[in-house]
Amino acid sequence: MRLAPPSLAIGPDEGFEKTDLFGYKAFGQRFADIVEALDSAPVIVLDGAWGSGKTTFTQQWAGLLRQRGHAVVQFDAFANDYQDDAFVALAGAIHACSKDEKLEGIEKLKASFLESAARVTKALPSIATRIVVSLVTQGALPSSAVSKLVESIESVNSSQLEKRIVKADENTKAVSEFRERLSELARKLAQSTTSGTEETVPPDKAKQKFVFIVDELDRCKPTFALNLLERIKHLFSVDEVIFVLVAHLPQLARMVEKEYGVDSGALYLEKFHHLRVTLPVPDERRQRHRLEYLNHLFKKMAVRIDEPRLLELVTNQLWGLAETYDLPLRTLERVAGTVALVCAATNRRCFRLPPLISGLCVMRVVAPGTYGQARTGHLDMNDALKFLRLDEWSGDMSKDSMKSAWKYATATEKELSGQEWQRLHSLHGSAALFDIERTDMVKVTCRYIDDFWQPESG
Repeated sequence: MRLAPPSLAIGPDEGFEKTDLFGYKAFGQRFADIVEALDSAPVIVLDGAWGSGKTTFTQQWAGLLRQRGHAVVQFDAFANDYQDDAFVALAGAIHACSKDEKLEGIEKLKASFLESAARVTKALPSIATRIVVSLVTQGALPSSAVSKLVESIESVNSSQLEKRIVKADENTKAVSEFRERLSELARKLAQSTTSGTEETVPPDKAKQKFVFIVDELDRCKPTFALNLLERIKHLFSVDEVIFVLVAHLPQLARMVEKEYGVDSGALYLEKFHHLRVTLPVPDERRQRHRLEYLNHLFKKMAVRIDEPRLLELVTNQLWGLAETYDLPLRTLERVAGTVALVCAATNRRCFRLPPLISGLCVMRVVAPGTYGQARTGHLDMNDALKFLRLDEWSGDMSKDSMKSAWKYATATEKELSGQEWQRLHSLHGSAALFDIERTDMVKVTCRYIDDFWQPESG
């Protein structure tokens, strides 16, 4: 058994063909069409909430682009944020993209690119200073930082200023040369790719693109994420390279506000991208994708269960709660991991009621305060039903069974009439067979979740 599913095995050229669990293929094709139609090379943001499947989509989309004959670099920003400056990491990723190419003249282009990158690296401190000055003029730095900068400038004598002016000119030339070499290398790589395998391969080489995908940007250290954005804007912005930044923009905006003290991080970020594309939210016609994903999770996690029907019921009820709470995919994985633990820690000798298992596993993740009440036996019926939000459920999600089980487990004697109590007891009264009081059903299920507890075998 696994507590989390293994990552989807998506080959570099596979695209959406075998792994499109969320139905994103049509969106990916339209996105690729837009990229192919561009005459310039903008910076595009692919925006999506945390855990919405952005990384899986970009792996699939990169494969689709390669199928269409485009050159693609995939860069994991989070895996590289240990570096002091993003420039070296970005340049290294582009150079690595060309290492296996056996093209006429490619070695000379690679050497020139590396030489120009090395010269820019020496100039980075001066470049950083210019960026700081830019931030000052835009009001992005606090007054204390501006004062220190002014004092530093005023303390420099004329001789030092002359040297810095000459140095600044050399740095500008180094940057200009680097961008020229980058353009040449990117153009060569884009136009030398194979014809691809997708039917919609661009009909001529001029339409082939060099696409640089930056993933996990919103998981980086704030300093590295912002440094990366600045390096792309000031150093890597050339017509031959299309950057696609994969991130949750609100998270990036909060980084900017914290690091630079600006009032609107979102407004500040508009300087760094030209187009924002949002990962689509599944509509009603695609609701079943979450159910399919749950089944996929339990299969890949090799969940051990001695009653397959119980897991089937739990899965269907998890689906209802997942749709109601619009759970991100990573949150769904955490919930599935909790269910897997319950399945591993219990057996047929244990009291297991699917509506309680599914409800509590979700509650533990999305409403820990309410779960704390449930764990101590202080969750009343109204709060339980309020959490379940059953009126928002649709389709075959076992909401009637969910409602009756939770009502039976949490209602007081006054809240259940004699006739209704008999009806619910006939449906959910199996706790008595395990010598468990009706009012302890929720607490016992919580013990399975938290303490891996089960009664001693007789």
